[in-house]
Amino acid sequence: MFNLNRAIEVSPHHFYLNTRGIVFLEYGYLLEAEQDLRRAIKVLPNYLEAHINLSNVLRKKGDFKNAKKYGELAVKLDPNSAAAWNALGAQQMESAKLDEAIASFDKALSLAPQALVTIKNKAKILVVQKKWQEAIPLLQSAIGLQDFEVFSMLSRAYYIVGEVEKAIDPFIEAMRVSNPVIRKNYFSALEGVEHVIAMCDALGVYRSNFSAVAELYQLAIEALPETHDTHQ
Repeated sequence: MFNLNRAIEVSPHHFYLNTRGIVFLEYGYLLEAEQDLRRAIKVLPNYLEAHINLSNVLRKKGDFKNAKKYGELAVKLDPNSAAAWNALGAQQMESAKLDEAIASFDKALSLAPQALVTIKNKAKILVVQKKWQEAIPLLQSAIGLQDFEVFSMLSRAYYIVGEVEKAIDPFIEAMRVSNPVIRKNYFSALEGVEHVIAMCDALGVYRSNFSAVAELYQLAIEALPETHDTHQ
């Protein structure tokens, strides 16, 4: 079996370093990921993929200044790289430079129209801007990600524009693909609590599915933060 760590010890090849950096990123070891990706770039200064990955790692660390630096370097290395434009757009989005981010995502989508992560990223900005009608078709296109954020944003967008029945199925899917941690984060926000109550009402009205209502309420109760007993 191929041993990536051993291969790097023998020969710190840029490809191996980048690959291990990606693995570290996926498991949340951001410092280790940054170190490997910087080493990969040192070995091969024009290594596009490592620049893109390093930009993403630095963004997740909250180092937006350097995330921007490596995102811009990636775009300069290959102006026709959709992944580079998406990485730059993600950094701009996190830095609240929404118009710049939209422009970067649009450039990425002009190069790779079916890139679901970029579609989702652009939709997130439209949701923040409350451009619900524009966000809906993008979120529909990104369903293939089977992602909690996509389903929950689509459900909320449908609900806000008055298409309540259409909001039900994506909400159910959001619960299906979520885990307790995701649900806890979602229901900890007032809008999350309000939306789950609205969807429970909709399930009763449109589907007469009261067992599903009970199940969703139970999920919400389990996800809510612990409170002190007020009956003393």
